[in-house]
Amino acid sequence: PSTITMNPVERALYAVSTFAAKFISPKNAFAYDQGPEHDFSFFSNFNAVDPVSQADLSITGVSAPSPSAINTAVAVNYTVRNVSRRSEGDATGAAVGVTARAYLSSDATLNTGTDTPLGTANLGTIRPDDSQPVTQAFTVPATPGTYYVFVTTEQTGGLVEVDTDNNVAQLAITVFDPSIVFENGFEAADAAWSTTGFWHASAFGFSNTAYPSLVDAAGVDASGALPAPFAGSLSMWYGQDATGNYAGTLANANAGGTSTAANSGTGSSPSFTVPSTLNAVTLSFQTWFEIESVDAHTYDSLNVVVEDLGVGGGSATVLRLNPATDQNGTARTPFTSGGFNLAPAWVLRSVDLSAYRGKLIRLHFRFNTRDTQYNAFRGWIIDNVLVKVQTFAAPSITMMGVKAKSVDAPAEPDVPRVWQP
Repeated sequence: PSTITMNPVERALYAVSTFAAKFISPKNAFAYDQGPEHDFSFFSNFNAVDPVSQADLSITGVSAPSPSAINTAVAVNYTVRNVSRRSEGDATGAAVGVTARAYLSSDATLNTGTDTPLGTANLGTIRPDDSQPVTQAFTVPATPGTYYVFVTTEQTGGLVEVDTDNNVAQLAITVFDPSIVFENGFEAADAAWSTTGFWHASAFGFSNTAYPSLVDAAGVDASGALPAPFAGSLSMWYGQDATGNYAGTLANANAGGTSTAANSGTGSSPSFTVPSTLNAVTLSFQTWFEIESVDAHTYDSLNVVVEDLGVGGGSATVLRLNPATDQNGTARTPFTSGGFNLAPAWVLRSVDLSAYRGKLIRLHFRFNTRDTQYNAFRGWIIDNVLVKVQTFAAPSITMMGVKAKSVDAPAEPDVPRVWQP
C-alpha cells in the first residue's frame, strides 16, 4: 500500500479540517440542535445521536374483520417495527421502549380526546430492525355504519423520532346488523327500485298547485307544501313535481281535481331472500299520504304487495292503508295519514312477512286512483323501508288478498263515478 508523508504543518492542517468536517456535518448539526445535553466539550457523543440512528417506529399490516356484525367481539391486528437505521461506525441503532394505542372513530379523522379508546399495549423494548405484533380486542358498535380504527405508537425513551408520520395508521370497517334482511331509504345508493306511473324519488321543496283553488289543506297544514323526506335527501313519491299532486292533466276546474284519465303505478324493490328462521320477519316503513275523502275506502287505493318469485309463486296484498269505512267527505276535503280532514304526518307502518321465510321476494307499493275524480291531492310518500328478523317467534300467519299472475296488472278495476261537490 502507498504511504503519504506529511510535514508538521500539513499534519496540523489535516487535523483541523477533519475536526471541522466532523463538527459541521448535517448529522452532528442535527444532534447539537436536538437537546441541551450536547455541548462542545463532548464531541464523542455526536455519533450516538446521528439522525439515522434515532428511533423511528412504523406501523404496518393493520387488519380487522370487515364487515363485522354489531355488538360482536373482534380484534385489530398490526405490527410495530423499529426501522431505526444504523449510521456508519455505529454497532447498533436506537433501541427504545414502545407503547401502542388503538382508537375507534366514526369519521376518518383521529381525535384522541373524543374517539373511543380501544386499549393500550406496552410492548417493551424493540431493537432496530425488530418488530412486535399487536392484537387489541374490542366490541363492535351497536349501530351499523362505517367506522375507522386508528392505531398509534410512540417510543418511551425520550428521544426525538426521525419520522412521526408513520406512527399512525387507520383502517375503515363496515358494521352491519345481521337481523336486517333488506333496507332502503331511496338515496342515490338505493336507486335499484323500478317504478311505473308517477312513482319516483323526490327531494320535494314545492307545493300543490291545486291548493287552494281545487282542494283544501287539512288541519294546521295550511300551505299545501309537500313535506321534507323523512330521512336523508330523498323519499319515494307517487305524484308529479310540476304540480305537487297526482291528477296528471286536469279535464276541468271541478273541486277535488278531475283528471282526463285514471292513473296508477307501482314502486318495486329489488329482489331479496327472506332467511329461514324460527323468528318473526317484519316489514316496516315510514309513510305520508293525502288522498280524497269522498270514497277513500274504495278509491285512491294504497296497497303493499309482496311478490313470491319462486316457482308457482304469486302476489298478495299484505297491507292496505285506506280507511276501512267510507269517510263521506266533500270533493275538497282530504283523507290523510293523520286521519280524516287532518294534516298528514309521517307514520310508521309495519306488517308481518313470516309467511315468506326462505323465499325470494319483491315488495311493491301500488297506487291506483281507479277513476278520474278527486285526484288533485298530494299523493303517497314512503321512506326507510326495512325488512328485519325479530327476536321473537313468528306468529301463525294467514295471508291476505288473492294471488295474481302480475302485480303490474291493476288488482282493482277502474270504476268511474259521477262528480259531486
